[in-house]
Amino acid sequence: PLEDLNDFGSMALAVVGAPSGVQATASFEPPQGDLSHTATAAASFSGAPLIGAVGRRFTLQPGEKTEVRFVLSWHFPNAPRFPISTAQGRYYGTRFKSAADVAQQIASDCDELTSQTRLWRDTWYDSSLPYWFLDRTFLNASILATNTCYLFSDGRFYGYEGVYHGHGTCNHVWGYVQAPGRLFPVLERRLREMVDYQPGVGFEPEIGRIRQRSEARKDDAADGQSGCIFRTYLVHQMQPDSAFLQRVYPSVKKAMNYMTNTYDADRDGILTGPQFNTLDAAWYGKITWLSLHYGGALRATAAMAEEMGETAYAAQCRALADKGRQYIEDKLFNGEYFFHEADPERPESPGVYNGLEYSQLLGQSWAYQVGLGQIIDPEKATTHLESLWGYNFSTDVGPFREKYQNGRWYAMPGEGGIIACTWPYGGDEALKKGHAHFAGYLNECQPGYEWAATSLLMWHGMQDRALAHTRTMHERYDGAKRNPWNEVEWGDHYSRSMASYGVFTAICGFEHHGPKGYIAFSPRITPADFRAPFTSAAGWGTFSQKRSGRTQTERLTPRWGQLTLRQMAFDLPAGKTARRVTVDVDGRDLDAAYRMRKNRVIITLAQAARVLTNEELVVKITW
Repeated sequence: PLEDLNDFGSMALAVVGAPSGVQATASFEPPQGDLSHTATAAASFSGAPLIGAVGRRFTLQPGEKTEVRFVLSWHFPNAPRFPISTAQGRYYGTRFKSAADVAQQIASDCDELTSQTRLWRDTWYDSSLPYWFLDRTFLNASILATNTCYLFSDGRFYGYEGVYHGHGTCNHVWGYVQAPGRLFPVLERRLREMVDYQPGVGFEPEIGRIRQRSEARKDDAADGQSGCIFRTYLVHQMQPDSAFLQRVYPSVKKAMNYMTNTYDADRDGILTGPQFNTLDAAWYGKITWLSLHYGGALRATAAMAEEMGETAYAAQCRALADKGRQYIEDKLFNGEYFFHEADPERPESPGVYNGLEYSQLLGQSWAYQVGLGQIIDPEKATTHLESLWGYNFSTDVGPFREKYQNGRWYAMPGEGGIIACTWPYGGDEALKKGHAHFAGYLNECQPGYEWAATSLLMWHGMQDRALAHTRTMHERYDGAKRNPWNEVEWGDHYSRSMASYGVFTAICGFEHHGPKGYIAFSPRITPADFRAPFTSAAGWGTFSQKRSGRTQTERLTPRWGQLTLRQMAFDLPAGKTARRVTVDVDGRDLDAAYRMRKNRVIITLAQAARVLTNEELVVKITW
């Protein structure tokens, strides 16, 4: 039926404001002369284009000005057909009846909608960070407003990998990104509750398996399963209370136990057996990338278990993660970088083996993002990242790419990037193992993976490298060459590219736990004079830090919503110890205690403080 087709709907062109002076026409011929006022006009199936125009007549005296607002709206309530078991229509179809209804709503709320949008824009750019850095790390959030993403009539969020490519909100691709969790946590919350932990959709509660593509592909991916646990913890941190965690925790525990029972039967903290992953093949052996990611998921589960009062289970998870860490540090590090130990019974398994691959420390990158700190030896991690920068980064990837040929050209000759994998000590025959197409992934510069590595560089104190690569990416996607809002992998507006937001989080050294009322900042550049936006569980605003003499001043101002705080943490210059700390909200002194952990000041309020919109919380630390 016509009304069920996915391109069935309506569009409207409207002018906002009082009817005085408004003119409109709709016809199948270009309008001639003055516009005649016409309320509506029906489109024809004859093939002739419908031509419409709206306007407002007004007279201006010298020095006067006026503003005319126009709305272009659309209403296509039927989403393309997906291989899913839940509702198919678009969510906005439940809110609006037609494009005219949409236009009417926009006209009614125009001032509020535009002022809130501009407020976010102004807050985002009210920063000491470079304008290009703010652009490059945030622009990929626009992927949420493309045909990569859908919100169905029952509220379910659904994402391709890239536009029309890769069904099922693929968890081993979406598992790289932080932008939805930090900017629109309701979307990630719905993914957990309506897909990943929903029986019959994306979850098999009997064994705890999270299907890698919900209804579209029912097996699991090792990195996707671990990634869902990390993202669950992030969603929990971006809630104002623990209600979400209480609802999903039993499923989190089942999902974690599935990973251990399936891939770590000997309980040594290292995954073995066929480990399907986001490089579209099952790898065998002991792989730093997948096992460290698993170890990080164990630590995230332990943190959630403690909040749920299951301290014994939390200790069990941490003990297992510690075993894995020990093996990785002792057995999977060659003095320069972490690697992939082969399974002697599967010599032809695809993998990187002695290669240096840009995702090996993904688990550490995520651990920083959710406030778990260092989960691998920091000196060895530094050595690994120095090697990654020295062997894999180039300002011109052309000569290297020409050597191997296979793989896609996401960075062209003359452009910079981080190559997926290099073999400083030989072993590039790994490119010939498995399907040639999938092996080609190791000879590419895929933006999402690069961003995950770059955020780790930033978190780990290698700011110069992180900034250099971010600038390289900014130039690679300069508008003169490519769409700046469209970082391509397998499809346009590729979801994994939203990992760029993690670089912004990292440069702020930002940590937040809404239910605990905790927030922390550790600016990675210009800490003596730093200013940047932040998002929290119930609002967003501006943070600033300034140092003058022996005093460091922190200011937090919500621009929208509110901020509830019980504990805060800030870093002093190396070697400094706080001697006095004061906290006030709009001039009201708050009772606070503090303690030091190395150069970090941890401040605990005697009573939770609620900072409302445009109020200012000020912390002064004297050493």
